[in-house]
Order: sequence, then C-alpha cells, then structure tokens
Amino acid sequence: MPRPTYYESLSPAFTGAIPRSLACHREEGEFVFGKTLSLSPLAAERLGETLRRFGTEAVVCEEGAQVVLSQEGSLPAEGFRLEVTPQRISLAYGDASGRIYGLGALEQLLFLAYRFGADQAMLECGILEDQPRLPWRGVMLDSARHFQSPAVIVRLLRAMGRLRLNRFHWHLTDGEGWRLPCPGAPELSSLGTLQQGGYRREEIQEICAVARENGIMIVPEIDFPGHNRGLLELHRELRCDPQGGSNEICLGNPDSLAFAKARFQEAMELFPDSQYFHIGGDEAWDGNWRACPKCQAKCRELGLPSARKLEEWFMRELSQFLVDHGKTPISWRTEAILTPQNVLQCWGNANDMNACAWHDQGENLVISSIDNAYYLDYPQASEEPRFCWMVNLSEEGVYSANPAAHMGEKLGERLLGLECPLWTELVPEWRIGAKLFPRLVAAAESAWSPSGGSFGDYLSRRRALELAGYLWW
Repeated sequence: MPRPTYYESLSPAFTGAIPRSLACHREEGEFVFGKTLSLSPLAAERLGETLRRFGTEAVVCEEGAQVVLSQEGSLPAEGFRLEVTPQRISLAYGDASGRIYGLGALEQLLFLAYRFGADQAMLECGILEDQPRLPWRGVMLDSARHFQSPAVIVRLLRAMGRLRLNRFHWHLTDGEGWRLPCPGAPELSSLGTLQQGGYRREEIQEICAVARENGIMIVPEIDFPGHNRGLLELHRELRCDPQGGSNEICLGNPDSLAFAKARFQEAMELFPDSQYFHIGGDEAWDGNWRACPKCQAKCRELGLPSARKLEEWFMRELSQFLVDHGKTPISWRTEAILTPQNVLQCWGNANDMNACAWHDQGENLVISSIDNAYYLDYPQASEEPRFCWMVNLSEEGVYSANPAAHMGEKLGERLLGLECPLWTELVPEWRIGAKLFPRLVAAAESAWSPSGGSFGDYLSRRRALELAGYLWW
C-alpha cells in the first residue's frame, strides 16, 4: 500500500511510544492492517476494544494469528521485545508485567498506525526491545486529606499501567482523615476534617485486583508517630497529655505501639499482594515527648539519651514487626537506622541527602523530591491554588530532573527509583487529573527510559499520541 505524500513529514509510528524504548531497530516494509486482524487470546483481551474503535474486527485465533505472544525466560523482569514484520506482530515478554507493558506499548503504536484512518493504517517493521531503567516507578496519592472515590483510584491505576508505573503508594491516614477499614478500631472511619469518606473492604479488594491487572504493587501508608491529630482526638489516652492538642502519639505508653501494630496487622490482611508497607516517620515534633513523664521513663528504661532516640526505637519496633511478617518497611527519609530491610523515601532538598549517608545497605533509596522535582501538588501555572512556599513545576522540569542528583557515587548505587507524590490539601477529587497530567507522563519516561533523552523528542511523541486520540486520563 503506498504511503500518503504527507506521511513522510511525520515521525514514524514505530518509534512513537511513551516511555521511550531502550533500543529500536527499523527494518524495511510495513505491516498493513485490514478490516480484520487475528490475535492470540491474550492479545485480543487487551487490544480487541481498541481495534473495534478503529473499525477493525479482532478475531481470536489460537494458532496462526497475526498478533502473537510468547514468554521468554531470557528476557528480564518487566522487559519485552516487539517485532513487526509484513506478515506478523510478535510480542515476547519476560514476565506478567512485561506482557502488560508490551501490550500497552503496542496499543499506543496502534493509535499512531491508524492516525490517517483505517484505510491507510500501517505500522513500520522493526524490532523494539525494552526494559526499565529503574525498578521503582511510583505515584503517591494522598487520600487522607481529600477522599477520592474507588472509581478514581481505579482510573489512576489504569493510567499508571499505560505509563509502566509499578508502585502505587497510597497515603491512607493523616491528621485530617483515616480511610482504612479497621475492625479493631471502627471509630476511625468517622475521621475526615476536609472531607468524609472511607474505603470498604470489598472496594479495596477490587482496587487490588485492578492493580494486579496493571502490573502495580500497592504500598499502603499508615503514618506514625506524627500526623495523628484526628486519631488522638478519638483516642486521647494515646496522647502524652490527654487534655492537650498534639499530633504525635505518646511513645512511652505501651498501648501506642500495640495500637500501631494492630493497624498494620489489619492492613496486611487487606493488602495481601503488598510487599512494602509505609510507616510514615516524618515531621514529628519532639517537644511533648521531652515533657512527657511516660516518655522520659521509657527513655531511662531503654537507656536512651533523647526523645528522638525514643522515636527511633518506636519506629524500629514497628519496622521489625513488619519484617517478622515477611514484609519490607519503608519510611520517609530519616537518619535513624531502623532495620537492614528498611527502604528510605527521600523528600527534602539536596542537603537532606546527607541523612541517607548514615545508611549502608543495598538498593534502598526512593527519590520523591530533590528541590521539589517530583511533587505534583506544586502548580504547573501561576494561576493554580498554592501554598506560599510552592514554586511552579513545569513538565520540562519534571522530565529533566535527575533522580540521582546530589547523591554522589556511593548513594547513587543505592537508587531504587523515583516516586511522584500528590498531596491533596488543595486538591479535591475533580482536580486529580489536571494536577497529574501531563507531568506524570514526563516522570514515567524519566523513570523507565535510558537517561539522556530529549524533551523536544518526548514532547513531539506525546502530542502525536494525543492528536491520534490516545488518552492518558
């Protein structure tokens, strides 16, 4: 089939996917789409609806299909290889995630192949090989401040799957709200200063199923010992001063640690697929602990020199509880050395990287902000609602950020990945999509693709996909 004369002026469909591929080898010829296309069952399950939208009938075919899938043990985890010849489209993958990502890449290429209409639909021949640059490619959503419906969480997970993002850090508790069902403390479901709402067990089960379908692990967060104002209004006995107004749980009260462990025990039952559980650990004020007789008595009992060391003991006990249950604890960046298994999430500025140097363990650093590079609650434009400390964070700024910046060689070797937080004090549910996109697309390519990409090249591919009708959200 001859190409339209204007076809040559546009970027080839085969190299147009986002995130950018590790390696792409163009070959002569095109695969031409007709009125029908035969697909193996797994391919038809993912691509059938897209093809029908374009006017091509998807025919399920066990043998001799034009679009075939196969698993290859030689391919890495999450990796895939897509080969297009004039007769066939073949997708090989290393594991279930690789299959999901490979089919997602092929779906993007279908939008580009059909962008001139069904009668001109074709895809250049070649071999595309891909695997992730970073093993941790995440999004954090704050559901504690403003509640999001299960439908929006599902929508976000599917958008993440299309972008090959594989960690959904779910911030479920904070001073303003507690969104987890807690059989041992059902009164927590009444919390919600900015907005009421909570997730039922069956809704969480549905969300977990969608995460599995999209190659995503959920990382639930229950924040201790600070950010607990709402909890402590209901359980004043867990405050250092029951009549006070603190945000921090009393570390000297033995019921505090038992309460925290019970909540994580419930969370492990709610999220059986989750390997990582986030314990919080940030922004706790130590003034009440320094003045609290129970906390000071606990310091003397344990031989600890300060309230901060007592905080470290509390978080280490909580971390070890998770480790003993076969889970990996993750906390916000701290100088405290909790367990050898702990992952650290770095959220401050360049100077805060010094705190990470205390830790000498394997790949355990997740970067969320080096001078606010990935905080998607920061505004894209000056007209957006903001707090006074926020500066504009552009799509190009996200794309160009280096997650290993300021880390040095030693810390750089411990980089596990990056994660984009969306805090929601100023972001009700209806603004979620506008805050995430298109910056999350840029972050996804930064996390997946080899370093050194061009923002201009990325931007042309994003716009081409959107003009072809592809939707991120």
